[in-house]
Parts: sequence; structure tokens; C-alpha cells
Amino acid sequence: MKQRVEFYQASLRPRQESPSLRWWPRGALVIGIVWLLIFALTGLDVYRKTQEHRQLSANAEATQANLDRLRQGVSLLSRSQDEDERHRLEQNIRERRQLLGLLSSDNLVSYGGILSDLASVPWRDLSLQGLTLDGSTMTLTGYARDARAVPAWILGFKQTDSLRGRDFGQLEIRQGQDELLFFSLHSEQQASR
Repeated sequence: MKQRVEFYQASLRPRQESPSLRWWPRGALVIGIVWLLIFALTGLDVYRKTQEHRQLSANAEATQANLDRLRQGVSLLSRSQDEDERHRLEQNIRERRQLLGLLSSDNLVSYGGILSDLASVPWRDLSLQGLTLDGSTMTLTGYARDARAVPAWILGFKQTDSLRGRDFGQLEIRQGQDELLFFSLHSEQQASR
């Protein structure tokens, strides 16, 4: 018969005991502690996220209040700029009327109608700097902020009596400093139809 050879010393031999009833409460206690630890960590995470949410909400409200304040500042600034622009336009109109009065009072009656009609045409983003009348030839010079302002201004001539009969066949535009466009507009009196 064969004998079994033992390689383990008796003190190192693994025990093969089945769990007893005294191990059940310990296992339940370990499982309970693990669950309590999980609930505590989850509660801590929820608390942190709640605090972050409150902080983000407060930041969003502060940013919205700052944005509203900036919008009010912009509206006040644009209103004051609109008022300044209106005052400048009124001053410009007064000066042009005074100039027309001076020119008309100096026996320039033949040019008074043309000057009055030029003053009545809307001048947005455009400044007329010179007017030369030589018989039937007229030359207008000035500058504009936008290239579209000159053709729009010329279209306004259709509403005037003295400028309606002119043929504006030559327009020269060149780029100047500060993004201004200098223009020169030449015309001939058209023959009556």
C-alpha cells in the first residue's frame, strides 16, 4: 500500500473549515460598513455638487447683472451720441442756410436755385467741399465715408428742379487718408426735350 507523503508541516497546513455561525454577524457587519461608506461618499459627492451648483448660480446671476448694467451703459452712450449727432446736423444746416442767404444776397440769384437744391438733397456719410459752375458745366467735389454714399446722393438729384436736367456723366473717386473717399462729379446741362 502506498503511503501518503506530507509536504506541509502541521502548522502550515491550510485549514478547511466551513464558516460557522459566529462568522455571519461579522460578515453582515463588514457588508453594512461597506454600504455605509458608499452612502457617505455619495452624500459627500452630492453635497459638493450642490455647493458647486450654488456657486455657479451665483456667478451666473452676477454675470447677468453685469451684462444688464453694461447694456444700460451702452444704451445711454448711444443716446448721448445720437444727441451729439443731431446737434451737429442742426448746426450744419444753420451754417448752410446762412451761406445760402449770403450767396443769394450778393446778386447770385442764378446760382441760388442750384445751391438750395443741393442743400435739400440728403447728405448721409458725404461732405460737399466744392462747387464750380462754368456756363453749363458743373463740378462738385467732396469726400465720403462710404463708396455707396455718392451714388445714393446723386439719385437724390431727381427730386430737385435745377439738378434734374443735368447729365452727370463723369465721376472720379479716389482713396484718401483715414479711409475717406474723395470724389469729383462733372455734369453738362442737357438739352430740353
